[in-house]
Amino acid sequence: MRIAPLLLTLLLTTPALAQAPRTVTYEQALRLAAGRAPSVIAARARARAVAAQEDVARAGYLPSLTLGANGNLGFAQIPQRVGAMGADVVSFSFLSLAGDSALNGRLNLYDFGRTANAVRAAELGSEASRQDARAALRQSLLGASVAYFTALADREVLSNIRATVAQREAHLRIAQGLVGAGTRPPIEALRAELNLEAARLDLTVAEANARGDLAGLAAALGLEPTELLEVVPVEDPPAEDDDPIDAAERALRERPELSAARIRAVQAEVQAETARAGRLPTLSATASASLRYTTVLNGQGTPGPTTQISGGLAFTWPLFDPTVRANVVSADANAVAARASAEQVSLTVRAEATQAAIAVQAARSARDQSLRLAAAAAANLEQAAGRYAQGATGLLELVDAQAADASARISVVRARVNLLLARARMEAATGALEARAR
Repeated sequence: MRIAPLLLTLLLTTPALAQAPRTVTYEQALRLAAGRAPSVIAARARARAVAAQEDVARAGYLPSLTLGANGNLGFAQIPQRVGAMGADVVSFSFLSLAGDSALNGRLNLYDFGRTANAVRAAELGSEASRQDARAALRQSLLGASVAYFTALADREVLSNIRATVAQREAHLRIAQGLVGAGTRPPIEALRAELNLEAARLDLTVAEANARGDLAGLAAALGLEPTELLEVVPVEDPPAEDDDPIDAAERALRERPELSAARIRAVQAEVQAETARAGRLPTLSATASASLRYTTVLNGQGTPGPTTQISGGLAFTWPLFDPTVRANVVSADANAVAARASAEQVSLTVRAEATQAAIAVQAARSARDQSLRLAAAAAANLEQAAGRYAQGATGLLELVDAQAADASARISVVRARVNLLLARARMEAATGALEARAR
């Protein structure tokens, strides 16, 4: 009876049968973030909602028609004078049932640009919302890039720490051999063992960090955080397009935040023109048709249909409306604020692009220095290990060389990832990151 549960446990815990991780390249990660990130989906939905307001504004060009109908039951008593000289008064009464229907239409003929400005403002608002969606995409792609390169750094750090563990295991065997031969005191084997355990502890911590960062990457890509992922190494970016002046110019051309701010500044100007047009008259055509049908239920009356058709022109001019002036003042102030906001966004995107390009240059220099340092540390460790194996030096020199080599290799990993991150931030700052997700 216990065999089945035991087999199930073995199946679930056997590594070979565990869920295989999903391999994701950097470009695939960007495409996933572009298509699945909730923030991007929400921004695109908001853009569609704003675009629908264009049709609302264009409705001002079209006629409006309203249809109404009602029914009523009526009773009337009408006195009338009859006889010679109207000396006698007789009352006539009747009970009737009537139904009314009316169709009213109105068409705006001329309103001094109010409708045209409303349409233009709606179109500008729609375009600004589309740029907002691009800005949300840029933020999502940048977040995915940071998460991806963080996970990639964890992968490289784990590889280096595992190499350190293998190194120290080999050095422990050497120390044990020297102690067994009587050429070294037993304390050196103990120190080598402690050094190995410290590296194994670093490996345990790094593995936990890697699992947590992979869960964060999955969430950034719109995937379940429990989904297993595996990142693929990325080559170092070439030394190109990192001139600060050029980066600032590209940001002015490509950043969606700046495009949205400039569009909203134009939109505010159009809305100010609409507010000023509120002082001017409007001309519209009106038409109406009604039908009434009466049925006399009791007494005397005039049954049958009654129709009426009318049409005309309506001219309205707000000679005194205190809200018009307030609307003009408010719209003009909003236009000034929108222009200032666009200028501020321009300064911000140029500063971000300039700083990002400088960061790329600094990260590339740090990467080159870390590579030189790592090469020197590796050579020093090789010499120290050889001298220690020959009994020409003590364990302290070997431990120092091990620590320097491990630190230098980790520095190379961090410097390379910092360069990738700096490059991704520069691409985001100049509006180039979006093209990678296509």
